[in-house]
Amino acid sequence: MAPSGDPDCPSWRREWVPIVSDRDGFSGKFVDTSTGTVGSWSEGTSPEGSEYASLFAFFQDVADQLSGASSGDWSGPGGTRRLRPEDEPIRLWARANGYLVNDRGRIPAAIREAYEASR
Repeated sequence: MAPSGDPDCPSWRREWVPIVSDRDGFSGKFVDTSTGTVGSWSEGTSPEGSEYASLFAFFQDVADQLSGASSGDWSGPGGTRRLRPEDEPIRLWARANGYLVNDRGRIPAAIREAYEASR
């Protein structure tokens, strides 16, 4: 990554807005206001952009973790998530009926309830 041109913060960009960090500030997440993506930084490494496609996707993942809900099966600690195939019909129905729903992540309970009521 090319230096930012700011001599005080050569690896940080003006368009990056921090949104969460650990207590000491040595690592955390930021929103890239030029792209809308969410990236991360950590002491001793260069910031990584586009970790999440949007702020919504980041908060959706946080909500899943906090609620203990799983939007897919985990292959193990630190592993990758596999989408649940049984959620695809709900996503298709939701889009066809004017609901906004992501391609992956948790499906809100209200959408699940509306889907079940329509069957």
